[in-house]
Amino acid sequence: MTKLANTTRKHKLTKGGEKTREKIIDAAKVVLMEHGFVKFSTPRVAKQAKMSQGNLTYYFPNREELVLALVESLISEYSDAFWNHYQKLDTIDEHGIQAIIEWLIDDAVTDKTSRLIPELWALSNQNEQVARAMHRLYDDTAEAFAEAMGIQAHNPHRAEFMSAVYFLAATVEGATAIHVTRPQDRDQRLSLLKKCAIPLLTKEISRTLALCQQSL
Repeated sequence: MTKLANTTRKHKLTKGGEKTREKIIDAAKVVLMEHGFVKFSTPRVAKQAKMSQGNLTYYFPNREELVLALVESLISEYSDAFWNHYQKLDTIDEHGIQAIIEWLIDDAVTDKTSRLIPELWALSNQNEQVARAMHRLYDDTAEAFAEAMGIQAHNPHRAEFMSAVYFLAATVEGATAIHVTRPQDRDQRLSLLKKCAIPLLTKEISRTLALCQQSL
């Protein structure tokens, strides 16, 4: 998985320093979830992390660098979660692919994902670096899917497979939107989305995967 460029100050962190850095990032996630990007600030994050503003600034000189570190942390989390879920599968046939799709859609409506992702997309409209980082979040997940299926970059049918995976990404994004904007009937709408989308996505991803495997 490709990492974001590290734009934070070049400190040689001790083990304790690394823990402090992670503590700040975790606090930043809580602040973004609870207050939104409009009220997201380093003083508020410092308060959430129970540390001084000066201590936080040592690790993250400004808000932008903290947000980029937050997104990088999310990319790493989702990559790890994807691989952990994939490794639990008995097979990578249609049943295995369906299980991955169901997991991604279910994750999209968890409290953490449904509150963090929309805020980061909102912030990306004002910050080009955050926008690029958010696109990387989806790109890295798609790449992890292809890698898990054993599809190499030179495979002649890779583009077709990746199109199906990005269709899945759009569906996952839609699940988050339904969860956030339609609280009064979101369960009904999510149920319909899963009923219609999962069989279609499973069929298309399985079809394009088979094409890729035939080219090996």
